[in-house]
Amino acid sequence: MPEGAVKPSNWNDEHEIDGVLGALAALSLAGDCVPYLDAEMRGQLSRLTATGRAMLACAVASDVLALLGGAPLISPALRGTPTAPTAPVGTFTDQIATMAAVQNAINALVGGAPGALDTLNELAVAINDDASFAATVTNALAARLRVDAAQNLSPAQMGQARANLALGSASMLDVGMTAGKVVQLDGNARLPAVDASQLTGVIAAWAAITGKPAFAAVALSGSYADLSNAPALGTAATKNVGMTAGSVVQLDANAKLPALDGSQLINVHAAGSPASWTRTVLTAGSGIYALKAGCVALHVRLVGAGGGGGYGPTGGAGGAGSATTFGTLTAGGGTGGAQLGGGGGNASGGDVNISGANGQGGNYYTSTVNAAGGCGGASPFGGAGNGNYNNTGYPAAPNSGSGGGGGGLSNSASCSGGGGGAGGFVDKLMTEPSASYAYVVGSGGAGAAGSGAGFAGGAGGSGIIIIEEYYY
Repeated sequence: MPEGAVKPSNWNDEHEIDGVLGALAALSLAGDCVPYLDAEMRGQLSRLTATGRAMLACAVASDVLALLGGAPLISPALRGTPTAPTAPVGTFTDQIATMAAVQNAINALVGGAPGALDTLNELAVAINDDASFAATVTNALAARLRVDAAQNLSPAQMGQARANLALGSASMLDVGMTAGKVVQLDGNARLPAVDASQLTGVIAAWAAITGKPAFAAVALSGSYADLSNAPALGTAATKNVGMTAGSVVQLDANAKLPALDGSQLINVHAAGSPASWTRTVLTAGSGIYALKAGCVALHVRLVGAGGGGGYGPTGGAGGAGSATTFGTLTAGGGTGGAQLGGGGGNASGGDVNISGANGQGGNYYTSTVNAAGGCGGASPFGGAGNGNYNNTGYPAAPNSGSGGGGGGLSNSASCSGGGGGAGGFVDKLMTEPSASYAYVVGSGGAGAAGSGAGFAGGAGGSGIIIIEEYYY
């Protein structure tokens, strides 16, 4: 062999192959196999798989990674759920940050903040998205009234502060006795000692007054008339206080006249005895009734208007009377009669409330007796209209509230007309009357018009109001 040539391992002069080559030489070679040494340095063959052959065919490492489905070494796109060691909070290296490390960093940043303030957006909303929040708060606090340090507030700011605290203009003044100061009362709740020069419209001490008149001395036994320049006194100056003739009456501790009886007063009547009274009768219309001055009691009576009488053959009804009212008192009107008598009116609001009487029904004609109309219902004021034979029924008396009579029947086998109902009656005594009352006097209902053999009914009586006023 040439000097310096590379020789097989364990080369010897006998040219025997041993060592690694010797172990491999003992193998029986086979296709698609790779020789290798096992742990006891014995030669072995391993079957070469398709994957192995593909790997042997790869020219560069990136081909091997692609064959194995691995991510590239540069900018790898890992799949699945790759893991890595979790770095502690505060690590500042190039190592990979795991989700655990990220969550630890977030928890450290939140630091136990409440759920409503644990995100940047929630913090931004809390400060009203004010990028200069610190300056805004500082400026707002600077404009608040401080109690720990002096402030340079503008006149407008000071005025607004006083208005917010409900302070008046006196809050800007100091206590003192010089111009522009507020006077403080002393311990006896009185003004401090001042002289007349500090008061307006107050006369100084008598000794300090110049130009005052000179009064002559009067002896203790002298009279008021002896005084020089004395002003004239009224006639009451010579009177004594008392309850006898010529005395002056003095009001008692309650600023009232002392106990008197009616004999000591003029135009005053004893309690319970009316001095006078008046009566007013309203017979028509409506309006406002005003009480006279001094009225202390009012007695009112009223009755509603009566209904008109009916006529016979066909039972035509008379007109209804209207209600009479005085304030809240109501005396309803009676209804008109037909073949049956009309119904009486209602009554309400008084001490006495009496419904009106019903009218009398009509009579039936017979071959021997003509049918007379029914009478109207009577009221406490009377005056009901009677029925009639073969003629118009009689009307009720005016202002009685009674019903009119029905018309008679002359030649028919039918019923005559019924009488109208009377109005309701109300009686009321008011001891504390109002100054005025609205009133309406009801109008009587018209009698039914006659027809054929039947005659017309009589008209109902109108209402009335009787008012008595009492004065004490």
